[in-house]
Amino acid sequence: MDVDFSAYDWETPMLSYDNIMGKKKEEIFVMKDVEYQPTSKIIQLINRDSAVIIAQEPSTIIRLDLLDSFDLESISIAKGGDKIYKIFLDPSGYHLIICLESEDNYYLHKDSPRPRALNRLRGIKIESIAWVTSDSSTASLLFGSSKGMIYETSIEAETRFFQRERLKMVFTLSISLPVSGLLTETFPDNPDKYYVLASTSSRIYEFIGGPTFEAMFSQYATSISAYRELPGSLDTSQLFFYSRLGGTARSFAWSTMAGIFYGDLSFGSQSTGDNLYRDTDILQYSSSTLAQSIALTEFHFLILFQDKLQIISRITYEIVFEHVFYDVIQHHQNMVGISLDPKTGNIFCYSSGRVFEVAINEEKKNVWSMYLDIENYEKALQYATKEEQKDKIRIKQAEHYFNQGSYDLSARCYGVSSKSFEEVALSFIQVQELDSLRTYLLEKLQNLNPNRDHTQITIICTWLTEMYLNKLNELEANFKDLEVLKQDFLGFLEEYERHLNHNTTFNLMSSHGRMDELFYYANLIGDYEKLITHRLQHGQYIEALSVLRTQTDPSLFYKHCPILMANCPVQTVRVLKENKDLDPRLLIPSLMRYKPEMDASVAENQAIDYLQYCVNICENNDPAIHNYLLSLYAAEGDEFPLINFLKQKNIQIDLEYALRLCTEYQKIKSSVLIYSKMGLYEEAVDLALQFDIDLAMEKADMPNDIELRKSLWLRIARHVVEEKKDIKKAMDFLQRCKLLKIEDILPFFPDFVLIDNFKKQICDSLEEYNIHIEELKLEMEDATQSAEIIRDDIMQLKKKYGTIDAKQTCAICGLPVLTQSFYLFPCQHVFHIRCLSEEMKEYVSTDDLTSILRLENEINQHGRSNYTGDEEYDVLSRSKEALDKLIASECYLCGEIMIDSISKPFFSEFDRDTSWEI
Repeated sequence: MDVDFSAYDWETPMLSYDNIMGKKKEEIFVMKDVEYQPTSKIIQLINRDSAVIIAQEPSTIIRLDLLDSFDLESISIAKGGDKIYKIFLDPSGYHLIICLESEDNYYLHKDSPRPRALNRLRGIKIESIAWVTSDSSTASLLFGSSKGMIYETSIEAETRFFQRERLKMVFTLSISLPVSGLLTETFPDNPDKYYVLASTSSRIYEFIGGPTFEAMFSQYATSISAYRELPGSLDTSQLFFYSRLGGTARSFAWSTMAGIFYGDLSFGSQSTGDNLYRDTDILQYSSSTLAQSIALTEFHFLILFQDKLQIISRITYEIVFEHVFYDVIQHHQNMVGISLDPKTGNIFCYSSGRVFEVAINEEKKNVWSMYLDIENYEKALQYATKEEQKDKIRIKQAEHYFNQGSYDLSARCYGVSSKSFEEVALSFIQVQELDSLRTYLLEKLQNLNPNRDHTQITIICTWLTEMYLNKLNELEANFKDLEVLKQDFLGFLEEYERHLNHNTTFNLMSSHGRMDELFYYANLIGDYEKLITHRLQHGQYIEALSVLRTQTDPSLFYKHCPILMANCPVQTVRVLKENKDLDPRLLIPSLMRYKPEMDASVAENQAIDYLQYCVNICENNDPAIHNYLLSLYAAEGDEFPLINFLKQKNIQIDLEYALRLCTEYQKIKSSVLIYSKMGLYEEAVDLALQFDIDLAMEKADMPNDIELRKSLWLRIARHVVEEKKDIKKAMDFLQRCKLLKIEDILPFFPDFVLIDNFKKQICDSLEEYNIHIEELKLEMEDATQSAEIIRDDIMQLKKKYGTIDAKQTCAICGLPVLTQSFYLFPCQHVFHIRCLSEEMKEYVSTDDLTSILRLENEINQHGRSNYTGDEEYDVLSRSKEALDKLIASECYLCGEIMIDSISKPFFSEFDRDTSWEI
């Protein structure tokens, strides 16, 4: 189609979207002129990865690597004037297929400088190719011919210079039109399942199946419903997939006479005959001319006309960029095509003599705003990168929902926005949407900072609490909705209990009469005291006890047990027994509140029951507990438990206090028992004699003192004789107590009494006395004989002597013993008196040493005196006798002194024997 060049204003500069819309923005799309001058007309340009392939008339291939722009390689394909029809390059840039107008086809590998003929493809005019798989050495592909046939083939480059191909026709379209577009994709979750999209100038076909292409196409052999047809026929029709960074295709575009047919691809569980594309529509051309070539990015359509390039937003469908190629038009040329590499995003458009690059600068930059303009808020949030952008979107979304009457959705959006809290709250109040207001407040709480916004959180939580309570009261008649809201409220309390003021919350719940929620909240925050107090105030004693039962704080028991003991004593005592860590002393005030007469159905005194448990099971030794238990026993009508308690070992009671209690409550037997514990046996026997003689006799046998025990029995006997007038029973005491004799109790008898009742006892007593007198006589005779024997032994001892040899020496000094006064011991050891005295001084005590020195002095003085009278002789004899006892009580060498001296060293530090020195 020729262009009317006279219609252009050559003075008008290049137009962009910014110029058209009258806005000044940083341009997203920039057109750049590529510094390349072709030697002949450009037929086609393809770029994949870093490779750029340019086909020039008639049959020249220009190969360029973008990583090395100076390395430009020119390769001639055919001779004889044959012309290139189309070229196809795989995504990796390794495999190039060249189709000539003569229907000869060639293959050129990236590493090969020479093309090779594809003989099996000779006679097939290739219109389109869908690359299935490819790497540096092999490629698998589908291609469509000019006659409506689809072939499957593969190419293997085993060496740098040898290629071979396999060919199989797999499908023929229902009409014999060129297959202008052919694309394929595998299902992401099933690599053996394929999706093929094929197009002609007016039809588009879908194929789904596997595990091979042949098996897939065979299922469509008789189908006529696998295509969609649009009016008109466009010779330059193209089919384009968009995939992010070369991944799975996400959308497609197909240029037709009617416009660009486009849609999204949704891979799922589709099978043969299903449509995979969705949300399809037709974008009509904004120009009167038809599209020469198209390309597709994530957010834009690129439409190349003969004289200009238009870029249209896929979101707003507005022209965001338009470039008129004035230089091309001035040289009477037309734009030929556009090439986009899905992997790198590089875009080139070209005429027969010029090449241009379309640079994209942050294509996503304003996408969020475009989605916001069309009220697609989810997409807008998805592409917003800054927090202020997201906030603007949320406010717009909230306003949109509010205007539509979707107040709950509006509340959720407002809750995550920065819209004025007061303004939003008033908006919901004005339309009387309190449920939505509650939703807004809950959402707002989620987005507040607990450290920074503590006060605001507390206010909102309190407000929400009141709103929940009001709503709960409103729904009392609707059980189902009530339960749902109740669970929601309890969850709210659990999440935000630390932000609520406890007293305020308790007052709110109490004022609304929500007792179940109040109890739940008290349990949640651990304020069990308030919970128990509230139960007690409403007379719910068993419920209060159930709460108390779960606690470990003893102070709660001490505080609330007085009321519980007064109203449910049996259950309370049961709970108290379960808590062994409690101090029973501190529970005494609670036990004192218990009145047995208040519950006639319970026979056992519960205070006594608990204290018995403390004393007998827990082995409590606190005197206060024992004394209080004693007082409870004393107050009981039956004295038997009190007596049993007093008989227990290790009871810690105040006996004087116990005696006062027993006297007060007239517990006579117990008083007797206490007297005996106090050691007041006379009082015990006197008191027992008032009612029980047997008890008095039992107590009379308790003292260890024989005289006291005899005195007590005499008290009993006197009581029996004088008070009871029972002479016979008094006589029985003589059998029970061996300490009493008939003569002991005779003084208690009246002056005139018959002895018939105790004649036998008198006779027995006289006989006993006779026997005792005879025993004494024998003992006296034995004593007299023993005294005579002792006197004889003494006389013999005085006459005892020993003999020594004239040469006998002192065992200490070694000198002859006869030279001085000496001692002779039964063991035959002989010592001079002076030598023994000196040796013994080392072993005797200080007092004995003083006595020895004194006695020696006295003996010496008397020895020098000229008086020889009897008196002086007696003094000297007593002195010598005393000295003998001190130094000669035992042999120095055989007695205990020698045994005790075993620890004494042989030599002192001053008389060490030098002969032992080395």
